[in-house]
Order: sequence, then structure tokens, then C-alpha cells
Amino acid sequence: MGVINTLTNITDHPRIGVSEAEYDRIRENLKYFEGKFKDVTYRNTYGEIRHRPYTSLNMAQVLVRRMASLLVNEQMTFTIADNKSADEYVHDVFSKNDFIKNFERYLESGLALGGLAMRPYVDGDEIKIAYVQAPVFFPLQSNANDISEAAIATKTTTVEGQNTVYWTLLEFHSWNGTKYVIDNELYRSMDDNAVGVRQTLSANEIYANLADHSELDNFTRPLFVYLKPFGFNNRDITSPLGLSIFDNARSTLRQINDAYDQFH
Repeated sequence: MGVINTLTNITDHPRIGVSEAEYDRIRENLKYFEGKFKDVTYRNTYGEIRHRPYTSLNMAQVLVRRMASLLVNEQMTFTIADNKSADEYVHDVFSKNDFIKNFERYLESGLALGGLAMRPYVDGDEIKIAYVQAPVFFPLQSNANDISEAAIATKTTTVEGQNTVYWTLLEFHSWNGTKYVIDNELYRSMDDNAVGVRQTLSANEIYANLADHSELDNFTRPLFVYLKPFGFNNRDITSPLGLSIFDNARSTLRQINDAYDQFH
């Protein structure tokens, strides 16, 4: 596979196996989750064009918060049966990460946007848990419905003179036979709407210590776990990504919001 030098969208990368339309859908769901909509344009009694904020009831956020609290809450318990040491270790890691509280919070995003990934990382001598939300999680080309390979995007900014520079790190997790492979690619752009031109990892000191390519032995599962709401993706039947719990009810949510907005 040739080296990719420039990307507009992350989905333009040949290793990514999901269409940009799926991420357009995720971005639309994000609007409903955030309750952010375009201003209302109207003509006043003097015939003048005016604008006002659209007032949303934000039922989407209320819905996912309620569902997340039912699925995961501080009363939840779990046990790893027949392995006391593993059970104690996992409980210790979860306790240090305040897992139940944080997972419940991020689960709201997973239910609203159709998916959530988690992966561990090492911080000093402790294991931490990173939450990867749907807009920055990209299944790879070789996957079907079981996502065992994926790219995770991390976006940062720096300032050069009076200009803001946008950086995107693509962290590819894949398999080469029995070896677990991690590839890192860094892109730089002056435009927030474009991924940009590929750079060496040393171009940004944040990523200077990362390896371009690593192969790891003794892995049987990927370093991430991907969760999605139950149900088939009827918006793209070839996509391994999940649907928001309100994906098929956006028109109803919009009608509720419109009715509420008319009182303002």
C-alpha cells in the first residue's frame, strides 16, 4: 500500500472501511444530543428579517441520560468467577479509574452517537482507561461486523505565530497473522475542516516519542473494546457501526422540539 500524503477527511484513507456518510449521520445525531440547532429566521411585523436562537427541549439528552443511568450506576456490581486474583485486580483498576461513574457518563455519548470504544493505557505504574467516542473511532477495511481492527483519531492544536495549526494523529490497530500491530500517522493542517498533510511524528513534540510501527506478541484480543446499542444498522447495512437509540426517531424528536420552540 502506498504512502498517503494528504487527507481531507479521515475516511479518505484507504485503510478506513466506513463511508463518510456514516460520520455525517453521527454528526447529525451529535446536534440532537447537544441540542444545538440553527437559529430561526423570521420576518417581524415591520417586514424586517430577524434571527433568534432555536429553543430545544433536548429530549435526546434526557433520553440517553435516563437510559445510561439504568444500564450503569453505582449500585452495579460484577464478579470474575473462579479467579480471585483477577477479580481483585480488575476491581482495583476500576476503582482507581472511578470506572462506574465515568462509564455511565460516557455511555450517554455511546447511546446518543451509536457507539463507544475504550482502551487501556499506562500512566506511570498504573493502568488508565481512555474513552473513544464515535466521531473519532474508525473501523478498518478488513473488518466485517466484528470490529477487531480500527483507527483512533486524536486531535490537538498548536499556535505558530498568529496561526492555529491543527494536528491529527491516526492510531491504527490491526493484525498481521498472530502479531498485534500499531501504526501511528500524524497529519498537519492550517484548516480545521481538513486532516492535512502527513508529517513525521517528531514534527509535534507531543508525539515525538511514539513509534511509527510496532508489532506485539502474545495478543489474542485487540487493545480496545467497542460497544454499540443493540440492533441492526438499517441506515447502512454494510457498516459495523451502531445506531443511536434515537436514530430512527429524529423526525419525532424534531417535531417535539419544534412544538416547544413555538412557545418562545
